[in-house]
Amino acid sequence: MKLRQLVETAQEYGKIKSDFDLFLLEQFGKADKDGSGIISFKEALELLKTLNIAYDQKEVVQIFNVS
Repeated sequence: MKLRQLVETAQEYGKIKSDFDLFLLEQFGKADKDGSGIISFKEALELLKTLNIAYDQKEVVQIFNVS
């Protein structure tokens, strides 16, 4: 599912309830540099930096391995 479709579906079901939700969706869209609709590991690391979120790279690797 592409990000645009996700936003449209979420809006239809009323799941986007705040400006923060919209902000996060926008940030994920910006992080998806190749437009695949999926955030790669490299894109996720860049997103964390952009959002100024401290992270342990090993933890991020574990999360990606589970997904």
